[in-house]
Amino acid sequence: MRIKNDLITQKYTYIEHEDEFKFNAPNHFKIYANEDGPALLAEIDMQEGPIKENGVNGCHNEDLIAIVLTRLEAF
Repeated sequence: MRIKNDLITQKYTYIEHEDEFKFNAPNHFKIYANEDGPALLAEIDMQEGPIKENGVNGCHNEDLIAIVLTRLEAF
């Protein structure tokens, strides 16, 4: 399912996630380039379920926020 959100543009890239959610939220994301046909640029797997029950199995929201903050501070 393609993400549709007013905060992002789909001019250069677009994001998709699975149709059926585990733990009430999408956990697997794919980012594609729009130019010259769809080309997979990156995949992001988020944590699925509580760590105490499932172990660490993906990145956390805070990880992605830290990445963006680091990039913005560098600019």
